Amino acid sequence: MGAEVKIVEENGKVLVFTPYEGGFVSEIKRKTTTRQWDNSRRCWIVDASEKAIVEELVNKYFSPGTEYARINGIRLLMAKAYIDCPNCLFINEVIGKLGVKKSERENAIIRVRTEKADIIEFLRQKTLELISKAYARERLFVAYLQKAGGSDSYIISYSRDDYAFWRSLLFEGLWIKRFGSHGVRRNPMFTGFVVISSKFPIDLIDKVEDHVELPDTPETRVQVKQEMERTEDWNVLKQKLEELKSTIPVKKEEKREPTLEELIVQKQQEIELLKQEIKKKEEELRELLQKLEAQKMKEKIEEMKQKIV
Repeated sequence: MGAEVKIVEENGKVLVFTPYEGGFVSEIKRKTTTRQWDNSRRCWIVDASEKAIVEELVNKYFSPGTEYARINGIRLLMAKAYIDCPNCLFINEVIGKLGVKKSERENAIIRVRTEKADIIEFLRQKTLELISKAYARERLFVAYLQKAGGSDSYIISYSRDDYAFWRSLLFEGLWIKRFGSHGVRRNPMFTGFVVISSKFPIDLIDKVEDHVELPDTPETRVQVKQEMERTEDWNVLKQKLEELKSTIPVKKEEKREPTLEELIVQKQQEIELLKQEIKKKEEELRELLQKLEAQKMKEKIEEMKQKIV
């Protein structure tokens, strides 16, 4: 995270050195009255009387955390007030429904800020579930993408001149074929095919125009790459891949009972859905109570008017 985290006492003042973190800046401004920013020393300065406040904030935002998972050598950390998650469409949609704050970090990681232990545990379970499925690679996805700008894609990072799999580190990226207009440097565009190997569906990773799913075998990979090199027309490629898929024997999946971990995740999902439903019903109830109150007030005013008359 760059800068060292430390708190130093000096002449009745407390100097707070940290990397930049938006949530920390907002809270130190809101919760302290004596804070000043020292631009030359790159630190916050508060009176000694507010030392406990800044210590609590530093612990909240910059506690070292513990590693609970690793993706391609990149450590995912969690602590009492935050958790790191992979930056993919599915996780972002889950975070959106939970209504918690997030910030993007390097290496395609999202840091979610919350002091709710149940939310941190829920996101931990979701991340571990995704990782376990990502590395049990049994399926091959050939996807057609049309993107304007790099910020709306979780599969690839690209500029006008180059591109690479990186934003979602949950899968094995095999090949990219790019064609058509590249746009300009400040507004790059991507049109082309992406091939990835993953056990969970591609629509959990990114929004794509269309895709074909095939069994992931060495033979299939060779044939897919050959077909990709022959055309830039998605409809032609899709038809060829569908024909290829029809010639591959279907592997029957054995039915099994869910594990305790899977049952726990399922129940946690059900609880989150119930919480959302309860919140919706509470809002509806508040609206009805407000209408009732307004109606009673109106009736009272009419009654007073009648008495005056």
